Amino acid sequence: MFDKKALLSVTIGNEFTLLMLIEDLELNGYHVISANTDGIEVLIDKDKEEGYLAICKKWEDITKYSLEHDQYEWINYSTINDYIAKTVSGEYKYKGDFMSDFELHKNSSHRIIPLAVKEFFKNGTSPEEFIKKHTNIYDFCIMAKVRNPFYIAEVNGDKEIIHKKLVRYFVSNTGSQLFKRGQNKNEKEVNNHVNAPMDYIGNIYVTYFNNYYESEDYNINYNWYIYKALKLISSVMKTRHLEDFIDKTFKKKLTLWD
Repeated sequence: MFDKKALLSVTIGNEFTLLMLIEDLELNGYHVISANTDGIEVLIDKDKEEGYLAICKKWEDITKYSLEHDQYEWINYSTINDYIAKTVSGEYKYKGDFMSDFELHKNSSHRIIPLAVKEFFKNGTSPEEFIKKHTNIYDFCIMAKVRNPFYIAEVNGDKEIIHKKLVRYFVSNTGSQLFKRGQNKNEKEVNNHVNAPMDYIGNIYVTYFNNYYESEDYNINYNWYIYKALKLISSVMKTRHLEDFIDKTFKKKLTLWD
């Protein structure tokens, strides 16, 4: 669980070997557009692929590692660890915020958002249409977790319910608000929104869902999920979808109230 030799020989050692490959590629005119601890993405002119593979082969001979190669039709990043890509074979790859399929022990909060983004890139379906038609309530659920000495307070008007460790909920049009409370290491009181108020939407109300129940109408705040999905799309490509949604959904309401 705490092995400094493994840290140096595996983690840091592997990073240095990748840096050696990156250096060789850059010095020979192959631009590395992104790099992580276990792989890199490189821009290559089609007529220079043979030279690129020769550099990789030389690196494999020195390090005794084996490289796997794939080609992308396109790749869109929001950060180095968050991207969506399409290979030339038609397969889609997702990382970080764009992932919608998880191992059982991983946090799959608001899975509906990456599902909607995936559907947008694959089939051109608008997140607004996809999210409003989706019926699996679990895909709208979100996990909030705290550790001692903190707790989660579910506040609805004058009522307050204390949750010690973990809360499952979804964002709804009415309901409660969640706060993280307790004393930090400096003995200062902490009272933070679990979901801070948002521009256009205002306060975020939620429905506690640790105990499953069936309903024909869960009163889901679809606009919150749609806004999040469109914001993720706009982080990797320039479109008018987010601005149009804001104008149609939120600014229209402000005009009516004005």
